[in-house]
Amino acid sequence: MVIRKKFIMEIIRDGKTYKLTEEELSLAHFEFVTNWMRKTLEEDFGVFPEFSERLAESAYEEYCKGDGKTEYECLEFIVEHEYLGKE
Repeated sequence: MVIRKKFIMEIIRDGKTYKLTEEELSLAHFEFVTNWMRKTLEEDFGVFPEFSERLAESAYEEYCKGDGKTEYECLEFIVEHEYLGKE
């Protein structure tokens, strides 16, 4: 049996074409967004680097719920509910 991967995006970089699967694209999005979230948590909210990775991942999970919050609003929510411990 041959399993074919469904490619959903092509990226051209330095003249080379790379085809990404849905899983690869999803992982790339996660990395891109959580890296931005970590930086923003540290710079805008004063979160210590040792906490920013876990909080960024929590904020990303909140964002993926799709309830209309922006990425930044998800950071605010996570800082308030997880980092500062407010209920």
